[in-house]
Amino acid sequence: MLDPSIVLDEFQLEKAITFIDNNSHIYNFYVPSSLIEYIKRTDNNERDYAFITQFYGKRDINLGNTSNIMSNYPNINKFEAPVIFKEKHLEFYNNLREHIRKQEITSISFPLADIIFEEWVFLQEYSWVIAMYKKVFNFFSEAGGLVIEGSQKILDNAVSRTLKKENHDVITHAHRLRSLGKWIAVSGPPLISSQYDFEKSVIGVLIGVSTGVFLLFDPE
Repeated sequence: MLDPSIVLDEFQLEKAITFIDNNSHIYNFYVPSSLIEYIKRTDNNERDYAFITQFYGKRDINLGNTSNIMSNYPNINKFEAPVIFKEKHLEFYNNLREHIRKQEITSISFPLADIIFEEWVFLQEYSWVIAMYKKVFNFFSEAGGLVIEGSQKILDNAVSRTLKKENHDVITHAHRLRSLGKWIAVSGPPLISSQYDFEKSVIGVLIGVSTGVFLLFDPE
């Protein structure tokens, strides 16, 4: 999944589209449904615009251009969390909304909590989340997620020792996806399917028995 920090930056989005064109046979690409629906209906009111540019650290955001690109490009899908996973992660969602309220992070209509929640569900239940900035992953932690964070080299070594030798897909994909964004997180099926040796690895134990754990690869 692509974080809004990539989608809302025209330069980064164009880079992402080039990457997607070259790798659509390997991956399926998603963005939060709440973000797409917001972009479609937005009237670019000044308060929301100011909020979005400040929150995502972008000085120039053209929601109209982003909407046109997203509407005409078939290889990026929108992701809406299924009801069963909304219920499963309801406590996280409530914690997230409370954290946003306490931080006094507000806008008129921008669905920040819903966007971050869809990213969280996707990370936990499906696959990777890629972002230009660390902010979304900080929100994950504040709402109850447990992050195992380290540099690419450190996590490569840890994962290499943890995974069975014949299955190092997590490392391979992390290196490949690095060109999309600086910060990369993985949890859920990509780790579980990687056949961890739980008796020999603290990481394996955490991922295997805990809900809400994710690996975060720092920029090098």
